[in-house]
Amino acid sequence: MGHLPLTSGWLRLRLLWMTGGLMLLFLLAGAYVIRELAALSRAKAEQQLLETTRALSLVVDSEYARYAATLKGLAAAPALDRGDWPEVDRIARALVAGPNEWIVVADRSGRQLVNTRLPLGAVLPRSAWQPGVLAELDRGAARSCPLSQGLVVKRILCFDQPVLRDGQAKLIVSVVLNPERLQHIIDAQRIPRSRFATIVDSNGIVVWRNVNPGRFVGQRATPDMVQALATRREGVKDSRSLEGVPTVIAFARGSNGLNFLVAVPRDQIGATDSASARSGLIASALLMALALLIAILFGKRLSDAIGRLARAAEALRDRRAPAFARTGIPEIDTVGKALCEAHDARRESDDRIGLATEGTGIGIYDLDLSQGRGLWSDRAFKVLGLVPTPDRIGTFADWNRVLHPGDRERVLRLHDENAAARSAWRVDYRIVRQDTGETRWLETYGRFVEQPDGTVRSLGIVADVTERKQVELSLAESERRLRRSQEAGGIGSYEWDMQTGLGTQSDGMLRMVGLPPGQGHTLKDIIAPVLKEDMARVMETVEAIQKGVPRRETNYRIRHPETGAVRWIRDIGQLELDAEGKPLRWVGIIQDVTEKAEAEAALRHLNETLEAQVAERTEQLRQSQKLEGMGQLTGGVAHDFNNLLTPIIGSLDLLQRRGVGNEREQRLIEGALQSAERAKTLVQRLLSFARRQPLQAVPVELGDLVRGMADLIGSTSGPRVKLVVDLDPKLPAVKADSNQIEMALLNLAVNARDAMPDGGQLTISAIAETIKPGHRSGLQPGRYVRLAVSDTGVGMDAETLARAIEPFFSTKGVGKGTGLGLSMVHGLAAQLGGALTIDSKPGLGTTVELWLPLARRRAAPVVLPEEPSSQPLAQTALLVDDDRLARISTAEMLADLGYAVVEAESAEDAWRLIDGGLAFDLLISDHLMPGLSGTELARRVRTRAPDKQLLIISGYAEVEGIAPDLPRLVKPFRRTELAAALNAVTEPAPKPQPTR
Repeated sequence: MGHLPLTSGWLRLRLLWMTGGLMLLFLLAGAYVIRELAALSRAKAEQQLLETTRALSLVVDSEYARYAATLKGLAAAPALDRGDWPEVDRIARALVAGPNEWIVVADRSGRQLVNTRLPLGAVLPRSAWQPGVLAELDRGAARSCPLSQGLVVKRILCFDQPVLRDGQAKLIVSVVLNPERLQHIIDAQRIPRSRFATIVDSNGIVVWRNVNPGRFVGQRATPDMVQALATRREGVKDSRSLEGVPTVIAFARGSNGLNFLVAVPRDQIGATDSASARSGLIASALLMALALLIAILFGKRLSDAIGRLARAAEALRDRRAPAFARTGIPEIDTVGKALCEAHDARRESDDRIGLATEGTGIGIYDLDLSQGRGLWSDRAFKVLGLVPTPDRIGTFADWNRVLHPGDRERVLRLHDENAAARSAWRVDYRIVRQDTGETRWLETYGRFVEQPDGTVRSLGIVADVTERKQVELSLAESERRLRRSQEAGGIGSYEWDMQTGLGTQSDGMLRMVGLPPGQGHTLKDIIAPVLKEDMARVMETVEAIQKGVPRRETNYRIRHPETGAVRWIRDIGQLELDAEGKPLRWVGIIQDVTEKAEAEAALRHLNETLEAQVAERTEQLRQSQKLEGMGQLTGGVAHDFNNLLTPIIGSLDLLQRRGVGNEREQRLIEGALQSAERAKTLVQRLLSFARRQPLQAVPVELGDLVRGMADLIGSTSGPRVKLVVDLDPKLPAVKADSNQIEMALLNLAVNARDAMPDGGQLTISAIAETIKPGHRSGLQPGRYVRLAVSDTGVGMDAETLARAIEPFFSTKGVGKGTGLGLSMVHGLAAQLGGALTIDSKPGLGTTVELWLPLARRRAAPVVLPEEPSSQPLAQTALLVDDDRLARISTAEMLADLGYAVVEAESAEDAWRLIDGGLAFDLLISDHLMPGLSGTELARRVRTRAPDKQLLIISGYAEVEGIAPDLPRLVKPFRRTELAAALNAVTEPAPKPQPTR
């Protein structure tokens, strides 16, 4: 019993120590919780401030991205290239968004060309570029300028876009802002007036402020903030406001060079910490007072409370609302409440950012790349055509699903590359909206940020830029159409800066003068191909431009560096002056006018020939007219000859057939008939020359044709020229026109004879050859016949050879040549699908080769018309011809063939006879007559009496105006040819054969 007090005392002492130790543990735990809650509260406030500054940065970045897109579109406008400043001013005024922003276009010297702040037509101020700015713009990158002194407004911000020409910024297109333009960004964040929101430029100067802007805009930020902004991109630090109030400041820098600061007075942060401390102390006191009573129950309650706290933290991590219920444990309840407040603060921050971006059509996203999901603003869902989820959670798969198949690979590759580099990225791409199926253009701008735990977050904005993209594409298409129209018209353009001497040239101009496109060329390069004979004229123009001549037109020749061809160039330029009347630039166009110049030269040559050779005025008149006029004249003469030859040949043929006269008289008739036939052949060739006879490409035995013309060529060449004919005996048939080939051979033979004034040898050869790719003729590979005419004459030099096939070009004396021979042969070869090649050297003679395609079948043998029966037909023929002699001759032939003939001298007379009841079986009518033509008369007769037989005769060989179903006979003709034509007309159609 004596030990009980000691034992009790020992137990009491132990309990005292245990209770004191437990209370000490609770006290220490309370102090720790208080410290952690204070740190968590401050971290939450700092994070909220930093998120607000990031939102400000992203929104202003989006504004600057809009400015960049606007300036790029304006810089690419064709009106800017051609210096149409009123049009540029109109476009620029349509692009500005309000009175606190305007667009300025200035040149390198600082002279403003467009300023939408001032009325159109006002005198524009001159800018002064700061040192180093032009060097920065010459690199081609856009720049944001810090707060500056404006020419029209006291303080300005600007965003500059250079327009490069030859590696220099010739023009600078700028968006100029009144700093008040940024006020709506701060106001849209709904930042309380107790907080200080400030925008600072790259020099540390205050651009705008939500509190006392009139007092502090233009002043430098506090020194410690200037140092912090110079060394860090974003962060949170203790400092003082410009009013001297102790603050906690969060700052972040945008891609445009501006810094965004949001400050909270430090006593507000301290008040939150004190409240948390008081709550913690009360909770600790209660815990210590009740520690012994609720020790067992508290363990269970503490476990449940910690579980609730863990679930709330997991919900906050997954961006869900933490469903936290009070546990009765103050420390844990405080943490749970802080978690709920953090979720509400983040949602409030998201709402503010959403409000700030809603008006601009910009969506915001924050993705955890490791989980492939994150928070999207409502606008981000709408831009992508998706339905917003209640918790605003979007996934990487959602975004990937709407990407346009044509852009998916490119966009995903850029995403992965920038994510790996932890860098910022900007990309334009197409999507297919899930709600409407419509294709839209989007722009995404963001950054990839690595978190302390190693995960990567993707933060950024997304905007619908379809309208802007359509404008860009439209501008690009307009530029392409202008370029194509210039190239289609054979026009090139250029521009020279009068101060620097530098210039730009279109690709069409560079190709025209033989210089490689896509490179810068000096004036020396451009005039290098000019011929020496014309260089003085070009230099005279250059000197006139330097003296201020307002407009100049110059014609000169160049030798193309690649082809060696001499081309005529027409150059028209105009001087542009600045506002002070000083030369600014020389702009102009050039056009290849070689064909026109050569035609004018040919016309001058013809006129000179007319003046020198009055005796040969008919020939000179033919040379001075266009080829079509000569063809009409020749065709008309040939038509008259045919009408004259018709009665001659017809009458002689009848006299010969009837055996009129003795043997000597018969020989005279035979000779006259042969001469008339030769005249007929000559007329056919005249018609061929005049193109009044259609090209009839049929199989032709070239060997027979050449051998048949040998005597004519020999007599044409004269006794001092030896003719050699060398033909392959197995020569295949060619696809050609016999008359045209005969004309070509005669032309080439005459040219060869004239090239050998002292005599020589003329060789005509023909052989079949196989042409391979790259042949000198330029023809497609295959089998052709080479018809060559060679002489041993004087030959041609390179310059003469280059112009040999030009129309009206001739080296012969006045009156000795038309310059049409080789050009006609060249045209014939091209019509037949062949080619013409010429090989000639001075003193070594000339060889002209005519390459003709092979015919698919052999030439048909010539079948002479059979002698018709002389038995009377007992039919009446109505003969219509306005030429009396031709009508008399034709009537005699018809009578000899047994027809009763009724004559009419016009189609109108014939129609009156028909209307009067004339009974006839056959209508034979000339085609071209005054008034009603023979073809029109035949159509009337066929309409009234379809059973009547019809035959059209014509002195022309062309078929124009004659219906293809009307039989036709060409003047002049013999009795046998008329009889054959009538047999074809009167022969009954074959009866159809029965089919089985």
